Amino acid sequence: MTYNEINKYIENGSGEYELYVKDKVSSTNDEIKPLSDPGRTVILVSLSQSGGRGRLGRVFSSPKGGLYISFCRKIQGDIEDIFTFMPLSALCVCNMLEAVCGIKCGIKWPNDVLYGGKKICGILSEMFSSGNENYLILGIGVNLNSRISENQPGAVSVFEAAGEETDLGRAAGVLINEVMAVLNSISKEKFLRDYKVRCVNLGKEVAVLYNGERIQGIAEDISENGALIIRKEDGSKISIFSGEATMVKE
Repeated sequence: MTYNEINKYIENGSGEYELYVKDKVSSTNDEIKPLSDPGRTVILVSLSQSGGRGRLGRVFSSPKGGLYISFCRKIQGDIEDIFTFMPLSALCVCNMLEAVCGIKCGIKWPNDVLYGGKKICGILSEMFSSGNENYLILGIGVNLNSRISENQPGAVSVFEAAGEETDLGRAAGVLINEVMAVLNSISKEKFLRDYKVRCVNLGKEVAVLYNGERIQGIAEDISENGALIIRKEDGSKISIFSGEATMVKE
């Protein structure tokens, strides 16, 4: 997978971006920080990671054959708006997998992409400051051509699911188009509607550890800024902006 193999799939009108492609990095999220540019979106793609990280401090296995990509952009406007990008990045992965690989995935809020109940993608969003600017990083790792299910029974790759290898360059280019469309959109309403269709939590009883408290109830809706709205047993509602929603009853 080279710069040209990716760039030929990136659509005109994606906006100002700078694309870097590397063979191996420790973590795309870590190595994109010094490349940050207040005037454009910086994109870093790597063939593998030696120190891939997931949410809640988990290790994210990143062998060759996967797609590891981070986006870095200056935060514009209300900082609360960035919470919307976190779940919507999972929708972008779903759209890419359906278009390129022909498989349809669901999303466990906020951004776990699932196929057959197993995780096919990891997403880690972070914020950092450089000089007087604040930046958002979206890190995405998709198990495309990897063989991982034997060592990670809760995970699966596209190859294991579909039985054939994916063109990594095309997958990267299409995913960049999807993410840039969300980042550049003024209104997120349509994306949120599409996200809700794929969200496997909605309508189910879930439990979330939030601010040190275990919140349990029915996952009723997703707010306009990406929060999970839970209706508790007493009828009150609470908006959860981060955490991991475990389904209590399938």
